[in-house]
Amino acid sequence: MLLAKNGFFHLLRWQLLRMTPVLPLYLIIQTLLAVGIVIGFSYLIPNMDDTTALYLTTGAPTIILLSIGLVFLPQGIGETRADGTFTYMLSLPLPRLYYVLVEATIWLLISFPGIFIALFVASLRFDLQIVYSYKSIFTFILIGLTAIGIGYTIALWLRPLIAELISQVLIFGILLFSPINFPPDRLPNWLAKLHEFLPIQYMVESIRATLAPNDFEINWFGFLIIGGWCVLSFVMCYFAITKRK
Repeated sequence: MLLAKNGFFHLLRWQLLRMTPVLPLYLIIQTLLAVGIVIGFSYLIPNMDDTTALYLTTGAPTIILLSIGLVFLPQGIGETRADGTFTYMLSLPLPRLYYVLVEATIWLLISFPGIFIALFVASLRFDLQIVYSYKSIFTFILIGLTAIGIGYTIALWLRPLIAELISQVLIFGILLFSPINFPPDRLPNWLAKLHEFLPIQYMVESIRATLAPNDFEINWFGFLIIGGWCVLSFVMCYFAITKRK
């Protein structure tokens, strides 16, 4: 009874201890990724105005959260499935959804330092005024959970090697062909229409509106789309993890 009652926190502590050696590496990689994209992309734009700088700066958190959910997490799950850790975790007398929630908590905690470091560096680089509020934190959490849920779904429903390959293809496609660092009207019509059904555009628009409320308006419909993808992904995770023997 005690294990079941406090199982989530015991599992969270166990996972944190297991990941301790690689946590600094994850923090460094995802921070360098976001900062590198923000500063590196600025070299491609000869006449940087405030609007373009805001697009690059506010796109950084989205890139970090999507990288965590779609790349780092599936790779980590693939390793635990290969070495038997995943099977052992599921054998514990705990609700199986605890494992998903623990992973989501850990990866969210990993993402936050990189997000704030990237925003700080970008605001210094472009001399921008970034607004931090409870809306920003809520948005980060919602988008992070959605990305984690999608990544977890991919990792659970597919074989580890296929899941890793798909996650790599997805992140490159997102970086190059998603309106994260540029407006959606620059995309071909068919691709812009596709993004109306995907959560990526709404993710970055939500972050942009909460970090720069004087320049961008909040699209509440976008939050509904993100929330729908979040719920759907975790439902798929639940079915996948409960059907495993």
